[in-house]
Amino acid sequence: MAERNSRGVSPVVGTVALLALTIVMAATTAAFVMDIHPPTEPDLRQSLESDDQPETPNATFQFTQSRGLTTVTHSGGDTLAADRVTLATDDGSQQWADSGEVTEGDSRTVSGSGVRVLWNGEVIGESGT
Repeated sequence: MAERNSRGVSPVVGTVALLALTIVMAATTAAFVMDIHPPTEPDLRQSLESDDQPETPNATFQFTQSRGLTTVTHSGGDTLAADRVTLATDDGSQQWADSGEVTEGDSRTVSGSGVRVLWNGEVIGESGT
């Protein structure tokens, strides 16, 4: 009679072991999945602020004066966004262009003296007089 009881224990032990293994695997998988964080969205305000205030470019300009006019020529350095470049004189100011780029060799002529090239309001070039 002792043998009869022994045979019934084996399937129960196998079932309990299989159930325990399933629970451990489910817990491990859940812990792994819960630890993964979804990608965060970039801070749009910060990226907009960085676009509004780009790094000051390194550009050089040549100034040629003749008969009350000053020709400003981009003589080297970085290419500039034309809509961010302003030519300021003692008489006023004007934007280099509404769009496009200012590259080496590009020039604009303005009336007046004391010409300054501004990048977002910061002087990046200035005539001698």
